[in-house]
Amino acid sequence: MSKESLESEIWNFLRREGSHLIGIAGVHPLANVPETYSPQTILKEARSVICYGVPIPKGIIYAERDAPLLYWRYWSITYKSLDAMAHRLCFMLEEKGYRAVPPYA
Repeated sequence: MSKESLESEIWNFLRREGSHLIGIAGVHPLANVPETYSPQTILKEARSVICYGVPIPKGIIYAERDAPLLYWRYWSITYKSLDAMAHRLCFMLEEKGYRAVPPYA
């Protein structure tokens, strides 16, 4: 499978999963970033990093009442959704012969 084809498949997968913010980049050492944050520290043969996210409903930010509570509740739900998305993405990639590690916080 070509790099472009795989990237397209990842994008399509994440879009179907509900992600609207997606980026794929090669792994390069970053100046002034501790080695413990390097993808190769987690998976030695890492070649790419996939970043994705979901937007936050603007109403939460502009809520006149309980905005911090609404924000906390929304992200509590969203983190679980993102974790499940990472889980499914890793297995999709591994079915194609790649190794993948879900993010952790």
